[in-house]
Amino acid sequence: MSEKREIVESFQTTYATVNLRNDGISEVLFIEEYELDVPQIKEIQAAIMKIGEKHPLFILVIPGQFGDMTKEAREAPMFESNNTKSIAIVTKYIHQRILGNLYFKFKKAQFSNYKMFRNKELATAWLNEEMAKEN
Repeated sequence: MSEKREIVESFQTTYATVNLRNDGISEVLFIEEYELDVPQIKEIQAAIMKIGEKHPLFILVIPGQFGDMTKEAREAPMFESNNTKSIAIVTKYIHQRILGNLYFKFKKAQFSNYKMFRNKELATAWLNEEMAKEN
């Protein structure tokens, strides 16, 4: 049985909740339907930066089923931080996997340690392994 994860710190943005969990993983939980533009990206980035001020960032991203980004939003920093160590993205749907791969190919210079998973449990296990490497 998995241990209960508690939220230590939480920030609500227009389209996502950014949480720091007691296991050290930062979650970005998007609502089901959204289109991100630069102001929303900045909002999410600010929440991530608040957590990243005090903790290394091992980020678990759970997008909504019908999410999209404008061209300008794709060019804006969202997960970039000096403290970002690893990013795991849960992609339940094929269109999410395709869009996620395109996003990270575009952002490849900023992110070298990211991976996509079909469920939250596998993504969390990988992030825990990545955290163990850092310690």
